[in-house]
Amino acid sequence: MNSPLVYIIILNWNGYKDTTTCLESILQLEYYNYKVVICDNDSSDNSVSKIIKWSKHKSIKIDYLEYAQGLEKALKNHKHSNILLIQTGKNLGFAGGNNIGIRYALLDEHCQYVWILNNDTIVDSKSLKSLVIRTEQDKDIGICGSRLLDYHDLSKVQAWGGAKYNVWSGTVKHIGYGKSAQEHPDIEMIEKSMTYVIGASMLVSRNFLEKIGLMNEKYFLYYEEIDWATRAKGYYKMAYAHDSIVYHKEGGSTDGRRDSCSYIADYHAKKSRLIFTKTYYPLSLPIIYIRMFGAIFNRIIKRQYNRVFMILRLMLTTN
Repeated sequence: MNSPLVYIIILNWNGYKDTTTCLESILQLEYYNYKVVICDNDSSDNSVSKIIKWSKHKSIKIDYLEYAQGLEKALKNHKHSNILLIQTGKNLGFAGGNNIGIRYALLDEHCQYVWILNNDTIVDSKSLKSLVIRTEQDKDIGICGSRLLDYHDLSKVQAWGGAKYNVWSGTVKHIGYGKSAQEHPDIEMIEKSMTYVIGASMLVSRNFLEKIGLMNEKYFLYYEEIDWATRAKGYYKMAYAHDSIVYHKEGGSTDGRRDSCSYIADYHAKKSRLIFTKTYYPLSLPIIYIRMFGAIFNRIIKRQYNRVFMILRLMLTTN
C-alpha cells in the first residue's frame, strides 16, 4: 500500500500489435500501484480502434481522450480504469508524444515516478518493482534503466541499462551489448560509466521532471535520452536495476535495427546527432562532419543516392 504511484507511458505509432502485447505483460506485473497512459501519435493503421477492440475482447477497461480536449479534463474524469489512451492528433515524434503522457502524469499530485517504456517491449513481472526499489535507495537518482535483453535472442544482452557516448566521434556504445543474459556485471562500474539511460525503459522521478523538465522536442527521434542526461549532469544520477528485465524487439516503429536502417531512422539519427553536438559540444563538430562525409561515401557505395543528398542537406541546414 505504501508503494509509490508510477505512471507507465507507452508511445504508439502504427504499432498496435506490439502495444497490446506490451500491455498484456504489464498486466502481469508484481507491482500494483500504477496507471498506464498510451499516447498514439496519429497512427494511420487504425491503432486506436484496434487497441480499444483488443481491450473489449480482453474485458479490460480503457478510457479514451483526444489531446485537444485537454488533459486536466481527462484527469478529473479518469475514474473508470487505470489505462488511458490519448490521441495526440499528429505525429509528434518520440519526445513530443511521450511528453504528453508525462504532462498528464504530473497533473496527478500522487504520481512519484514515470516509467517511459517502448511499445516494442515485453516486461518481466518483477521489472517495475526492481526499478522502484533501486531508485528509492538514493534520492539523487533521477533516471533508472533496466536490463534490456534481445527479444529475438533471449540469451543476449542489448544493454545493461544505458550507454556510453563519445562526444568527439558522436558514437554510442551500449553497455553490455552482446553479453550473456545470465552474466552479473559490476553494477557500480556500470553506473559510473553510463552517459545516459536507454529510452526503451526509463524510470524517471517526479523531482527530476520538475527540476530538469520534459524531453527536448527538438529531437524527433534519437538523442532525447542523452540530452536529458546532459541537462541533468551535476543534479541527478543515472542508475541501473539489474533485476528489472525488459525484452526489447528494437527499432519496431522505425526499422532502426542494427542490421538494417530505414530512411527515416537514418535521417533522424544524423539530424539529432548534429543538433546535440551543436548544442553541447560544438568543438567536436569538425570531427562529426568528417564522419558525415564518411557516411556519404558509404551511401554511395550502397547506391543509396537519395540518402547522400539527405545527409548533405542536413549538414547545410541543421541548426
